[in-house]
Amino acid sequence: MSFKQIIGQDIPISILQNALAKNRLAHAYLFEGPPSIGKVFTALNFAKAVNCTNPVDGGLDCCDECPSCKKIDEKNHIDVMWIDLQKGKTKISIEQIRQMQARINLKPNEAKYKIFFVPDADQMNEEAQSALLKTLEEPPLKSILILTTSNLRGLLATIISRCQAVKFSPLKIEFIKDIIAKRYNIKDDAAYFLAYIAQSGLTEISSFAKKDVLVLKNKIIDEFVDFLDNQGSEFNFLKEAEEYILWALSVILWWYRDMLILKETSSAAALANKDRLDDLKSHSLKYDALQLGQIINIILRAILLLTETNVNSKLALTVMATDVLNSHLNKSLSN
Repeated sequence: MSFKQIIGQDIPISILQNALAKNRLAHAYLFEGPPSIGKVFTALNFAKAVNCTNPVDGGLDCCDECPSCKKIDEKNHIDVMWIDLQKGKTKISIEQIRQMQARINLKPNEAKYKIFFVPDADQMNEEAQSALLKTLEEPPLKSILILTTSNLRGLLATIISRCQAVKFSPLKIEFIKDIIAKRYNIKDDAAYFLAYIAQSGLTEISSFAKKDVLVLKNKIIDEFVDFLDNQGSEFNFLKEAEEYILWALSVILWWYRDMLILKETSSAAALANKDRLDDLKSHSLKYDALQLGQIINIILRAILLLTETNVNSKLALTVMATDVLNSHLNKSLSN
């Protein structure tokens, strides 16, 4: 993959290519914009272009074939470091930043520049951000730091001011659908659904895109609907890993969001579950718009608890399901 594969972000790419053309690379970049619009993918390809041994397009893009490009793609380049949120943690720690600082002042081993990525930089705790600020105040030679964020308010103003800002704009759903359909070789209905999930930024889609998306998500929907209509049945995703739980909650969220769209607009154009239009129409008759909005908020609250706190996942999901069930029963009794 190279800059050519990035769709709908012409301005960010032109900023980066202009820096490459003039050989005026900043010591730190801040890629800011909504979730799942290509910030990390662009950062990865920028790192490849910076260090490519056989650049193309007059040095403005990577060849995607040299050893450096391949190592960066595979995340095993000795001069490229990723500072990711560790499994089971809710924040990037100061210890992770210190590990980066121990390497950032060293000369590159084989690359032109060492590259340090901090995806979702707003997830750094306060101590980690303060430590990072010291590095930004005294930028090392031959090193580039790339932060990405969907939440500028989560970063210290002093960090923002010491990075070159690169603003990413929201992609139209058609753009996202086309990217997903091409990348994973899947049909339009599945690609549309994944596009809405990706646009929300609630969960990573790559592992699910390699499966039968429609079968997988429809099983979750049917299981949840059965739980509401036949109290006492259990929904199996309670037993699954956290990644799957967030996927399942996203599926349920978009199910109710689609019903609300139908209720308010009577249009199927913006539906995520395009393959279940008839079911959506019949189920939406059970609710009014206010109730659908309340259910959506209940699900969003559960997602927030799971992603922002250490709450027990089974407890959070049980509370959510009970609240949705009560709303469902209240409406049923009133009809």
